[in-house]
Amino acid sequence: MKKLFLIGACLVFFVPTVALGVSGTNIDETYVKIKTKQGGEWFTTRKVKTDDDGVLRLKDVLPGKYKFTVDNDDEKSGQSLGLELRMQDEKGRRIKDKIDVKLYAYINNTKTFIKTVKTDKKGWLDIEGVSLNMIYELNVKDNGSVKSKDGLARIKTKAKIKGSDWFQSSYDRLEADNSGKTNGVLEMKNVIPGKYKFKLKSGDPYDSTKPFIVHAQMRKDTGKRIKKSTKVKIYAYIFGTKTIAGEVMTDDEGWILLPEVRTNMKYRLKVKD
Repeated sequence: MKKLFLIGACLVFFVPTVALGVSGTNIDETYVKIKTKQGGEWFTTRKVKTDDDGVLRLKDVLPGKYKFTVDNDDEKSGQSLGLELRMQDEKGRRIKDKIDVKLYAYINNTKTFIKTVKTDKKGWLDIEGVSLNMIYELNVKDNGSVKSKDGLARIKTKAKIKGSDWFQSSYDRLEADNSGKTNGVLEMKNVIPGKYKFKLKSGDPYDSTKPFIVHAQMRKDTGKRIKKSTKVKIYAYIFGTKTIAGEVMTDDEGWILLPEVRTNMKYRLKVKD
């Protein structure tokens, strides 16, 4: 796995090396807020605690702009992050081969190319020396693949979080529903409250008279994990009108089940504070 060094705001040097793991500096066991920009406004996607080496390990990372912040009480001199990222391509597909990722940093508001580096075969990438409050951009070309299998359709999911533009957040295949009453089950992790819509992959087998099920692991508006049963409100937009569709309670890990989801319908998920 490649290891990158980004030192300070002026990027003194950049050395890709092969190494065992990464680490951060003065930021062990600290909550870090991860903000992203997918067009439109910035929004918080997760709030995650670093390990005792100062490393954040994040799965399902979309290409885009990112910045990392901590609370004022946790700020220390000389802080930097280590990142272990499992990338997705720009269509939200999982990466199943080594791919090139272009890394940029914004220095004095100028987009500056840093390096092209390869992930491992599962899309993992290590970055070390990441400065807080600095904007980085990860650029990945279409590379993942989701194959049709066992007559189950593929679903493209788009999201709009707060002031962001619509962006493709995932692209995955339905899993079988043994009841036969639906088209299958779509599993989604790290779901931020916001608007979502689903589109069927053209040509895939799908019974338009039946819904599909969404099995989603929600996060709070702040990006933090849900650790106790929490109310989630579901809205559907019917002919452009926002209509309450129901309320569900998560389990203690934030999972909910939405049983009557339709393609080409827009939904909003709201997590109670």
